[in-house]
Amino acid sequence: MQQVKGKQIVTTPKTAAGRGVIAIPEVIVPELRSHLSEFAELGPDGRAFIGPKGATPTRTNFHIVWRQAAAAAGVPELYSHDLRHTGATLAATTGASLRE
Repeated sequence: MQQVKGKQIVTTPKTAAGRGVIAIPEVIVPELRSHLSEFAELGPDGRAFIGPKGATPTRTNFHIVWRQAAAAAGVPELYSHDLRHTGATLAATTGASLRE
């Protein structure tokens, strides 16, 4: 899913770097399965993240919900992109490379 000129379109990734296999730590598999069974579309091609009315959330919608959740958790200055940096830091502590 990409947002192009304000519209969401289903397409392939822009580059080969956008395709590939990702490793999912075993510790989060139960949470991922729970999320997929409760909140995602059914089937192998179903979207993992949908809104309460079945639409794909936009960046703007996600940002609004994220800011509310961060404030409610007591971390109003936490941005979603910060999680990427946190994940990289945690991965580095296990000996993973930046690419991994």
